[in-house]
Amino acid sequence: MKLSTNDDFALARVLGQREAFGFTAARCSAAEALLMLSIREQKAYLSRCPTWAEFCETYLHMSKAQANRIIHMLKEFGAPYFDLQQLTHITSDGYRAIQPYIEDNQLHFDDEEVDLLPENAVRVAAMVKKIRAELPPSPAPDPVVAVERRIDGMLKLLVAVTAAGGDRVRLAAAVNDLRLKLEDLERQLA
Repeated sequence: MKLSTNDDFALARVLGQREAFGFTAARCSAAEALLMLSIREQKAYLSRCPTWAEFCETYLHMSKAQANRIIHMLKEFGAPYFDLQQLTHITSDGYRAIQPYIEDNQLHFDDEEVDLLPENAVRVAAMVKKIRAELPPSPAPDPVVAVERRIDGMLKLLVAVTAAGGDRVRLAAAVNDLRLKLEDLERQLA
């Protein structure tokens, strides 16, 4: 559906469709995700709110991060992720593991095919369980990678706070304190 910032009626219709889907914060249908993607990419939210974040809070009743995460899942996995998630509450990591067994909105395993439909929820859940039992265990997460990600996130936050005009004296003191602690840790590692 083509939306524009000047067509408030179309946006209202899309929001009504979204409400009709019975959206819950934790779970979403592919149709809802597609509507959110259209609203965001076509900037149709501008007729109601000056920012995507404000629109998400006010009209989608979720954070911008949550809405963007749902849109990301749609782009990465397509509709089958949402169908399977509705039936089994599978996580994105769990979906990645069994994705090779999904084709044409069906789950395929052991010469069996099951449509991803609500009436097959019990069979789908059982098949997902069988597939996951056959998969090799995932390796333990690398703690160094986790530390690297947190450091990267902290640096991005410091840059954002600095750019937003945060208290430069306190920020400089915090950065200096961090530097001293890192130097101490570096000595311990040597």
